[in-house]
Amino acid sequence: MDLEYVQEVEIDVCLNCNGAWLDNGELEGLKKKSDAGYTGDREKKAVEEWEEMMAKRRGKGLSGLFGRLMR
Repeated sequence: MDLEYVQEVEIDVCLNCNGAWLDNGELEGLKKKSDAGYTGDREKKAVEEWEEMMAKRRGKGLSGLFGRLMR
């Protein structure tokens, strides 16, 4: 599980299925943010996506290395 934040609203996100879980009152908080015109922090999201992509690349590189070593 990973925690994502929309201002002060905490959202639990599954890294495997991308499902989201909200605690009591969090859906209402998100609705208020949406009604107020909140669109998210695009710069922060871009940084998160970059970090995730780099982590996947590092993981693939290590898997390939270990695969070659195990032959």
